Amino acid sequence: MKTKKMIFFLMTFLLLIIPLEAKNSPQISEELVRDMIKTYGFCMSQQYTCDKIQELFPQYKKEVIEAQFKFYTQFGASIKKIDELFSESGDSWETMKKKSMDKIKSLSDFSNLSDSEIKEFISDVNKRAQGNILSPVLETLLIFHPDYIRNPALEFRNEYTKKFNSEDHPKNKDIHFTVQYPASWKSNEADRPNIIKKFSSENGRGLENFSILIKHLPTTPNQKPSKTNIEELFQKSTVLKMLPKDIVITSYSRTTIDSLPGAMVEYEEVQSRLKYNFFSKNLIFMTFYKNSVLAFSFSVGNVLVKKNDVLERYPFIKPLFILIANSIVIQDLWKHQHAVLEATINTSDKKDLQKSAENFANNEEVKKLSLFSNIGGRMGLLLSFGEVALKIFLVSVIFLGIKFILNKRRK
Repeated sequence: MKTKKMIFFLMTFLLLIIPLEAKNSPQISEELVRDMIKTYGFCMSQQYTCDKIQELFPQYKKEVIEAQFKFYTQFGASIKKIDELFSESGDSWETMKKKSMDKIKSLSDFSNLSDSEIKEFISDVNKRAQGNILSPVLETLLIFHPDYIRNPALEFRNEYTKKFNSEDHPKNKDIHFTVQYPASWKSNEADRPNIIKKFSSENGRGLENFSILIKHLPTTPNQKPSKTNIEELFQKSTVLKMLPKDIVITSYSRTTIDSLPGAMVEYEEVQSRLKYNFFSKNLIFMTFYKNSVLAFSFSVGNVLVKKNDVLERYPFIKPLFILIANSIVIQDLWKHQHAVLEATINTSDKKDLQKSAENFANNEEVKKLSLFSNIGGRMGLLLSFGEVALKIFLVSVIFLGIKFILNKRRK
């Protein structure tokens, strides 16, 4: 059977064995089936190489076993899941696996393998265990990991993430921020002028989406909204005017995004495109910075007839949406605050701080305390770097340390 026909057969089979109504199932497509086969082949090749190194170079057996164990601890469940899905097709999958393994063996040559090449391979396997794997293998392993299928937020919590940085983006409206998103998701440029980036689950093929919008408010160049203006901006009545019409609001609350005031709204929406109707459950976070409204919009959607599937899926994915929103950092905001703090500490203040720190570090009673002894030994060095956060931390430690000594003396 030719490869193309085999892939078509496997794709058709997966559509039958994976219930389309299952709220956590990946969306099966020919592209995904190709990624699954590629990923499984990658893992087969790595396993075969590990086995041959153990056989031919026993001095590296322990290191190879340890590296492969780390890899399978992280991704073994994903490989097993892919194999189980394809195995349901019977002899077709077994035939493809055998052909793939024969091909791997025919292309492998271990006769001239050097020590440095073996060490490099072991290092690569260790790095892969940490998620440093080429695309789309990493994304596919994460998509089919049973733990992440059951709990999408766990992928993010386990630090399988990517980071988007707006600094050099042409549509950033002069706002520099970063946001993290799951490593199994894919980012794409957006066509609309105010949407600077959009992200989709399952390496761009899933039903969950996330987009970032920045919209300038109509103000004069030198006009700066007051705190009262900003508070009014995120009142429920005002927020609803900024959202699409004909939506059903299911919840509204005030929130903060990286210390900035804002609002969080959940709503349901039905949209029509061509002859199809689509239903989505949405969660949007809004804040204000530099005369612009920043909106981080999350959604789960499907055709209208699958509305119940969307409503079942949403509670599983909402915790992930909140984790992504919580990772937003407005870099300009913190740079500005650091600059203000730095400006408040003049040269004389710095000298006084350093002298106080040195006196505190040399206090014999304080040296007996392991916590303060550890910090005190490094105070002069830390202050020389001019880090504002460290200065504030050290001043706090000094205050607490002196308070501790005084209390002890009173006793």
